[in-house]
Amino acid sequence: METIIKVKQMTIRNIKNIKEGKFETNATFENLEQSDILGFYGQNGSGKTALVEAFSILKLLLSGESLQKKSQYTVFHGENTAELDVIFLLVNKFGEYKLQYTAVLELSENQLAVKSETLAFCENQPAKRSKALLSYEKGQIKIRNKNVMNFKNQDQLPFLIGDAWSQQEKVSFIFQEKTIEQLAKFLEPEEFELISNLYRHYAANLYIIDNQENGYIFGNIILPFNVHYGQHRGKLAFNHDGPTVITETSLPFVQQVIEQTNIVMTKIIPGLQIILNTLGAQTLDNGEQGIRFELLAKKHGIQLPLACESAGTLKLISIVGTLIAVFNKPSACIVIDELDSGVFEYLLGEILEVLDLDGKGQFIFTSHNLRVLEVLENKKLWFTTMNPNNRFVQMTGIQKNNNIRDVYLRTVQLGGQSELLYLETDSYDIKKAFRKAGRMNG
Repeated sequence: METIIKVKQMTIRNIKNIKEGKFETNATFENLEQSDILGFYGQNGSGKTALVEAFSILKLLLSGESLQKKSQYTVFHGENTAELDVIFLLVNKFGEYKLQYTAVLELSENQLAVKSETLAFCENQPAKRSKALLSYEKGQIKIRNKNVMNFKNQDQLPFLIGDAWSQQEKVSFIFQEKTIEQLAKFLEPEEFELISNLYRHYAANLYIIDNQENGYIFGNIILPFNVHYGQHRGKLAFNHDGPTVITETSLPFVQQVIEQTNIVMTKIIPGLQIILNTLGAQTLDNGEQGIRFELLAKKHGIQLPLACESAGTLKLISIVGTLIAVFNKPSACIVIDELDSGVFEYLLGEILEVLDLDGKGQFIFTSHNLRVLEVLENKKLWFTTMNPNNRFVQMTGIQKNNNIRDVYLRTVQLGGQSELLYLETDSYDIKKAFRKAGRMNG
């Protein structure tokens, strides 16, 4: 049986401008092989990017990667700790489970570090209760509520080394290779499989596409290709305005990725085809044989460097690999910040409709485009608020025949929801501000 994992609920505390925010997806055990789309919509500075940051942190933790990549400013101003609490629905060869993972992070020497972690699970069966699987807090390690310090010395040592490594390298204690290697000795196969599924499966199939990637594209720096092809997961980075050099053995794989990308891009942007043009051999710094190539855009018989295409087109090329994954793979989870950036709104609506109706994975995104509110059902939309203590809400009082876009615009003007969704602006005040600022130029 294919392993499928989807987020059911996430609570975020003290991450960027989210003091507290909680949301739920529409995933259930009954629809786990179907698409689960969630769009987050709201005013600038209301917590959408912080949501993506929370998923980025989650991926680092579950992958056993270092939190040193994250700034001290990731934590809410004036606070010293941040927290992620995530409930997953999981199906594997042993059965159906609900998992709850909680991680508390703290600032240590102006860097994020793991303060504590807990992992619990519950079988999806009547009358089954949640069971503690692992808990950790700097020197206090419990496996199924049994203190590791009561183990034999030779069994304690690997966990104590893992504890020290977690603090030194700013990585998860639970989801690091040193810990996982030892856990197989103390857990039942069913229990060990749950941890392995999160570490080896979910983390690999979780893609975060943040504004940093948009910056690479819009700033003409590099063109990142997000890859989900065969067993390959990750990103390829191509030079934006010149040849790229790769190993000779990597060329067939890159050609396959381009071929896969073209299948969809020719339908999204009619007539567009990406051409991989090899320019000859080049010896790499390590002595390996390399290949120089450039990417061209072919449209209506004309070939030009791919960099000549618009930033919006390049963004679609960059993310299409993950969209293919979320359409075809129930195990894929894609989180994209500002999905609508540079994308024509009608095309945006068509892509969302296709993924919503026929996709299989979990797709979570933020947007400013009102077209989203016309395409997705209310249960698939969350709105960011002006209240940092309750950042995410869903619209209430929505009737079946309501146009959510119209309801939202009316709410912006008149209110009527449990939280303020828009901090009021006034066109007259904006005009005065422009005039006043302009006087400074003389």
